[in-house]
Amino acid sequence: MINYLLEKLSKPKKYFGHAKNLRYNKVYQYYVEVILVKCIQHHQFLVSKFSRCKKLLYYPIYALFIGGVLLSTSLIYVSLQDNQLIVLSIFLVSFLSNVCFYAYFGQSLVNETSRTFKLAYFTPWYLWNAKNKKMLLMFLINSSSPMELCAGDLHVNMTLCASFVRLCYTLLLTIRRLDF
Repeated sequence: MINYLLEKLSKPKKYFGHAKNLRYNKVYQYYVEVILVKCIQHHQFLVSKFSRCKKLLYYPIYALFIGGVLLSTSLIYVSLQDNQLIVLSIFLVSFLSNVCFYAYFGQSLVNETSRTFKLAYFTPWYLWNAKNKKMLLMFLINSSSPMELCAGDLHVNMTLCASFVRLCYTLLLTIRRLDF
């Protein structure tokens, strides 16, 4: 909703005509003020709800990822010892799809919140009065850092997915070397 409202603000000529007259157009300035207030309120609501969810999911997501790596490494080792390639392939697909599922939504969250900041940054603020410029500045300060889903020190995104694949492969090679 925030991105939709900010997109409407970035196209003033579409709704109000020439840019020269918009600086002194009280209807346009009121329109900008109403939309900025809605954006700020919605952003504050999202940040408060996200921080509560982040606190609830902190340890379960951390345990899921760390436990998944340890479990995957041990199961890969066992399946390689018994030459059970079917078990290995099924497990790898299920584990990696689980990690990538969480990573995809974590990355989507980062992308959308970054997009919100960019849309706000590229609005035609030079057509606004001082009050609206101050509100935009406050909104930019509050939305400058994207929301990230974290598990411990791990930021859940697509980079984490690639790191887990690399980590599982490294642990597997280490176990095979120790086995002689």
